[in-house]
Amino acid sequence: MPKLTPRQWFWTLLCVAFLWSFLGFKTAPRTDSNGPEQNKPRSFMQTLQLQIKKPINTIITPGQWLAAWVERGFVATIGSFTSVRLHSQSVEALSERIRQLDEEREVALQTILDLRNQLAQYDATASLGIKPRDLLPANIKGYGPGPNANTVDIDKGTNNGIPGGIPKLVPVISSFRIVGRIDEPMPLTASVRLLSHPKSGIRAKIIHRSDRSIIAEGCFVQGNGDGTLICNSIEKAKVSIPIEKGDLVVLQDTEWPRPLQNFIIGEVTEPNAPSDSPLRYSIKIKPSINITTLQSVDVLIRH
Repeated sequence: MPKLTPRQWFWTLLCVAFLWSFLGFKTAPRTDSNGPEQNKPRSFMQTLQLQIKKPINTIITPGQWLAAWVERGFVATIGSFTSVRLHSQSVEALSERIRQLDEEREVALQTILDLRNQLAQYDATASLGIKPRDLLPANIKGYGPGPNANTVDIDKGTNNGIPGGIPKLVPVISSFRIVGRIDEPMPLTASVRLLSHPKSGIRAKIIHRSDRSIIAEGCFVQGNGDGTLICNSIEKAKVSIPIEKGDLVVLQDTEWPRPLQNFIIGEVTEPNAPSDSPLRYSIKIKPSINITTLQSVDVLIRH
């Protein structure tokens, strides 16, 4: 028996199988109405073909198995790619939802902080005779031009907030601190002139931060237009206690409502700033309110 390699055996058997199939097809008689002798070769060939079909199927089956394996691998690859893509989309959607929730949380926290500040404002001013109905909360919507804003815009005007709208020159406060006055009320908004505005002027007194003792009275505070205040009206001869950095400047002005007297205006930053007059102090003052950190204020509509 010849020694053949598995590959040679494969092709030999395959050729023999196709040859027998071809010969059987050629030699099988046509179907007619003759006797049973003519059907014998056909039966023999059919039997032979059935016998040959078994090894042929055995030979072809690995190819079918390989094709099925390739198909399964292709389907698995496509499924894996689709799964990864869907997973990526799911991660992106979750990330976007987390970002939205973070933004909502920040808004909620800011709302809570504003409400707490308003509650503290009501508690603080109740002892001064200012009731919650006397205050109109307003949100800051914008700032004046320049790096040091001297005006801010609020979301209350002549057509909302209170019957008749917000009057001009009413005080705007935050906690125990003076922010400014309503300057230009408009239908839906109003402009607030801050104490640092060049056209602002308010009378005050200076007290020690530590013991709240009065150092000087009759201090006329004006805005410098650069976010700071200045007082040039205190005579040095009338001050027995030195004015120090950090001393408080508080409201003492009869043109302002009585409940707001002693509200903080700012604190001294330079008690002996250079001055044109040797007989008067030139006191630089920092406003007690950093307006850029405020989200809302209160308008004193009744007093």
